[in-house]
Amino acid sequence: MKILLFADPGIDDSIAIIYALLHSEIEVMGIGTGDGNVSVFGATKNSAYLLERTCRKIGYSGNHRGKY
Repeated sequence: MKILLFADPGIDDSIAIIYALLHSEIEVMGIGTGDGNVSVFGATKNSAYLLERTCRKIGYSGNHRGKY
C-alpha cells in the first residue's frame, strides 16, 4: 500500500513514521510536516533524522504558518 504521511513528529508521530517505514506492506511515498507537538522546523528535522536512521530516501517537506 502506498501512502503519504503528514505528521508533526515528536514522540507519538515518530513511532508511527518508524512503524510505516519498517512495515513490509507499506510504501511511504513522502512525509509532509507541520507544527503541532513540535515546531515545523523540529518536525522536518525529526523526519529527516528518521529517514536517515532507517536508510530511506524519500521526499519530505515542511509547511509552516509563520512560526517556528
